[in-house]
Amino acid sequence: MPALTRIQRCCSPSGGGSLALRVVAQQWASVNSMNGTRPLRPTRRSLSAASTASTSSPSPTPAAPKTPPAPSKRHPVIKQEAAVVVGGGPAGIAAVGKLLETIPSGKIVWIDRSFEGGSLHLYREVPSYSSVDDFLKYGRSLETFRRICDAAPKPNAITALEALPPGVTCMMHYAADMFKLLSDGLRKHARVEPFVGTVTRASRDAKTSQWAVGIQPETIGFDQDDILRQAPIVVYCIGSRPETESLPRSDTGAVTRVSLETGLAPSRLAKIFPADEARTVAVIGGSHSAVLVLRNLFRLAAVSHHRLRIRWFTPSASFKYTTLTDDGILHHEHTGLKGEAARFAHAQLDGDRLAHSDAGGFITRVLLPTNP
Repeated sequence: MPALTRIQRCCSPSGGGSLALRVVAQQWASVNSMNGTRPLRPTRRSLSAASTASTSSPSPTPAAPKTPPAPSKRHPVIKQEAAVVVGGGPAGIAAVGKLLETIPSGKIVWIDRSFEGGSLHLYREVPSYSSVDDFLKYGRSLETFRRICDAAPKPNAITALEALPPGVTCMMHYAADMFKLLSDGLRKHARVEPFVGTVTRASRDAKTSQWAVGIQPETIGFDQDDILRQAPIVVYCIGSRPETESLPRSDTGAVTRVSLETGLAPSRLAKIFPADEARTVAVIGGSHSAVLVLRNLFRLAAVSHHRLRIRWFTPSASFKYTTLTDDGILHHEHTGLKGEAARFAHAQLDGDRLAHSDAGGFITRVLLPTNP
């Protein structure tokens, strides 16, 4: 029996939907833990003291009690700022840009682990859900953004998008490059204080309505909470991750999980399956991303991995498609397929077409029960 691999449940990371900002509500009394934070760890001073104690030679006679060391005089650096933004993806970029134009003075503290424009750099090979016009509208939406784009040497990410046909979808690397351009420009802004690192804690003083945010920089020499910023506004923009669940064991052993990022990247997908071995991959879902994973697996099986088979678990044999009518109304927005995913689904997967299409030679559809 061929080994079984499962693509985790597919959600859409490919540019669909609006880029929402989540502003931390003032009525929250405290945040004891936050996504993306790191566990507390010993400081360099405590590690050094432990090392010294473990390597000291034992004394032949009992030593007199030592005077405890004086407490460290090092305190977190506390500064009052105008706002704090956590996250460097499209929502975080939009939050920083909007705050710069809304708040006339003061620093905007910006925290992210990489400042690569969020997770979009993982999906550079993915066809987008949003159109070229949507991305350009985002890049021109704020005066701060327009200044960054105008100052960038040409050609750049904006001119590359402008060269594409308007109104159609594009590969995500075009959008990822634009977000990176804006991110780099904002980090150089005189009123932005960027930190490559993570948030360790955040709490709100009910009397002053001020948030205290602890920051752990990705810099050697900083201890836990070496940096503390205080601000009346915290904007938390960490995005989302694909849903994961525990996997059962098959007759041949443990089931291997393939990440959604790998399933959406043809170049990475081709490297994880031996071309001459029989493998079965399970794909669960009927979303935009699920269709693109099915497309990538089908192309891989048809071209080089001829013993690869796909079992597709979906609640419906048919799809919804996003269409723009003459009156400008977008039907099935954020739920219907469009672009490359729509073309592949309509030609190869939809309804009875799967049984007669080229994809049907490799993909078997399994309809899931639906709630009454």
